[in-house]
Amino acid sequence: MAEGINDFDVVLPSVFPTHLVREDSEKCKRILYELHDYSRDYYQHQLTSLHKNALYKLIEWSYDENYPYIDIFDLKPVTEDDLSILLDLRDLKYYSEIIFDDFDFLNIDLFSQLFFTSPHSLISLGVDLDEYLDLMPVDIRKRYRKENDTVNDNSRELEEYIIELICYSIDQMELDTRRLLNLNEHN
Repeated sequence: MAEGINDFDVVLPSVFPTHLVREDSEKCKRILYELHDYSRDYYQHQLTSLHKNALYKLIEWSYDENYPYIDIFDLKPVTEDDLSILLDLRDLKYYSEIIFDDFDFLNIDLFSQLFFTSPHSLISLGVDLDEYLDLMPVDIRKRYRKENDTVNDNSRELEEYIIELICYSIDQMELDTRRLLNLNEHN
C-alpha cells in the first residue's frame, strides 16, 4: 500500500472525486486502506458506494497505468476455453465486470440531473441517491437534500390525505348500517 505523501498525491485524485480529496483526504486514505485490508482476508464485506467507486477507479487506474495483466502462475491452458479464461483473468477490466453487481455509482451526475428534472423517475430505476451522497459535490449534495426533503414532505402529505379519505369513506359507510349489512366479500 502506498504510504508516502507523494504516492497518495498521485493515487487519491485518480481514484476519488476531486471535491472529496479536497474536503476529506483522510477519509479517502482510510477507504484505500480498508480496501487493501479487505483484499487480504476471506470475509465478504459490504462495500459502500464510495468503496465501490474507489475499487472501480483503482482497477481502471491500474489498467491505464500500463499494468494490463496479472500473472496467473504461468498456467498452461489445455483447451481453448482454458486459454479464454486465463486471458480474461489477466485482463483487469474483466474483474470490474465480475466484482460489481451494478455500476450506478459511475452515473451519479446523470442520476442527480434526472432527480432535479423528475424526482420520482429514479424510483422506477431503483436508484436511491442517498446511498451516493459522498460522491456528490457539496453544492449538488445540498441541493439534493433540500429538494429531496420537499419531495418527501409532499409524499407524506399525499399519503396523509389518502388515509384521511379512506377513514372518511369508512365513517360514511358506518353511518349507513343497512348498506353495511348487505355487503360481503363479493360486493
